[in-house]
Amino acid sequence: MAEPPRPVLLAAVFALALLLRLPRAVQRWDEVALAYAAYPAPTVEALARGDLPAALGTWMGLHPPLWPVLHALGELLLPVPLLALLASVLASSLAVLLVARVGGPLAGLVLATAPLQLAYAAEINNYPLAVALVAAALALSRGPWWALSLVAVFGAWTHILAGAAAGGLVLERAWVDRKQAPQLLLATTLGLLPVGVGALRRMGQAGTFDQPALDPGGWLEAAFAAVGLPGLALGLVALMGLDRRLLAALLPVLLTLGLALGAGAAAPHQQPYLLLLGPPLAVAAAQARRRLPTLARPLLVLILLACGVRGLVAVGEAGQGVAALVADQAQPRAIDAALAASVEGDLLWLVAPALQADDDKTAMAPVLWRLPPWAWMPMARRVPFEYRDFRYGQPRQWRGRTVHSSTELYAAPFDQVAAEALGRGAQIYVVLYEQGPATGLLQRVERVLQPYAAEAGRFPHPGGLGEDWLWRVTGRRVEASP
Repeated sequence: MAEPPRPVLLAAVFALALLLRLPRAVQRWDEVALAYAAYPAPTVEALARGDLPAALGTWMGLHPPLWPVLHALGELLLPVPLLALLASVLASSLAVLLVARVGGPLAGLVLATAPLQLAYAAEINNYPLAVALVAAALALSRGPWWALSLVAVFGAWTHILAGAAAGGLVLERAWVDRKQAPQLLLATTLGLLPVGVGALRRMGQAGTFDQPALDPGGWLEAAFAAVGLPGLALGLVALMGLDRRLLAALLPVLLTLGLALGAGAAAPHQQPYLLLLGPPLAVAAAQARRRLPTLARPLLVLILLACGVRGLVAVGEAGQGVAALVADQAQPRAIDAALAASVEGDLLWLVAPALQADDDKTAMAPVLWRLPPWAWMPMARRVPFEYRDFRYGQPRQWRGRTVHSSTELYAAPFDQVAAEALGRGAQIYVVLYEQGPATGLLQRVERVLQPYAAEAGRFPHPGGLGEDWLWRVTGRRVEASP
């Protein structure tokens, strides 16, 4: 058995993981983060009314309820968006530490610098936690049986693929440790039963299998785009270091993902599924260096250099984005005028088009950064609607104001919200920004606002994508008598 890594080396790998991931928390404070934070709204509402069974039974689509419950607790107790971003950064960094504990510092370096792991390290969703739980299952696969069982249950309650990986490790442990197998299998099975029942219910619902049909060639192309040439080479090196325990973690994930893709339950274009393969592959790559040093060692050096360069480039790009963000704060924009003119009780509606695919995690949001993520920002809903409905812009309270953020301005939702705000004497500020590439968006916003008494203002912005617009809505127009 290999000697455990020295604490100082583990601390160094963990520090590197944090250093590479913390810029993501800055970069990922954008409008998409607000939309992600809206998905667990049913869980937040269940906990707010004290209905814990309902909260534990509420899934986000095909995603089990553990992360929504944790996120909902944050929304209710400490609704500060930066905490959600940093929680994901911490989970992703802990995954690196656990992998280094299992496979040594080299395995930790592999996971710490993997471009796909970096790209999703600060998302407000369940993937960073799921990766950490897969890494924890690897770390505990030879530890106390109850600890492995507990982590496996937590993994399955977080993500189906995390449950598949941890479940495979449970079966492998039961195979090699027949004495403790009965209690391990019984405890894990009991903990997984609610998730299994929930998954069966999801399978019976309309829309579960409505994802686009799988194109194997297209999926492989997308997977290669996600991991890049270093990731592909790393996978080949990892093949040399696989053992029974790592295969027990990998094969159930691949089988479950293949079945879900083939059945239309998983979206073929989604990259985050591949994140769950990261911990066992990183350990396998480190083991390959020990098993086949002549062949694997030079390859690993090249791969780590390539991944490290990509990681540093990503950090550099994030740094440039932060510099541009700081520079933007010094320029007058429509949002600044809206924040200065508005008072407590008023309503702000931010409109910006979606200019990047959801898997592109490189955009910065200088307008949203006028509302810093360390501010108290609870969910807000003065009128009845499903909070996850993107047309309403998932409103938040910020310094007494209600702030919506959407990619379009839809007439029916806006009219519903505006009627409530104007009815209590509030003013409404509609801010349109970064709208140059979106053909006709300005005209569509103007059509929605046509029935209202509104003052419009233009704010040229040479550094942005088109000029900003601001409308101050004070009431509805009086219709002329026939």
